[in-house]
Amino acid sequence: MTQYHRLNVNEREEISLGLAKGLSQREIASSLDRFPSTICHEISRNSNEKQQYRAIPAQLRTTRLAHIARKKRKIDIHEPLKQFVLEQLNQLWSPEQIAKRLIMLYPTDMAMRISHEWTEPLKL
Repeated sequence: MTQYHRLNVNEREEISLGLAKGLSQREIASSLDRFPSTICHEISRNSNEKQQYRAIPAQLRTTRLAHIARKKRKIDIHEPLKQFVLEQLNQLWSPEQIAKRLIMLYPTDMAMRISHEWTEPLKL
């Protein structure tokens, strides 16, 4: 289990069959070579009190949600913030230094804040 990849329809079918056989989530995870938390999240996401887990509806829901646009990042929306961050990165500042400098320069402007934990590269 070195690299994560999404569950496919065959794995979802195995989850459904495993649940029907009365297997535990850990047993299902082991048979699929997945983490138990992955199986737990999948079942929780795609079942409720009224409806048991079913593979095909789960796959359809996943496919539908994959095409919904994700929320835009703050740095992509706020141009002054993006320009400041890019300038500091070009000067080889660390994300921690940039985040702290923003707090010092703009103590009341929450739009000019960014977490030091962002790791996605900026598109120039």
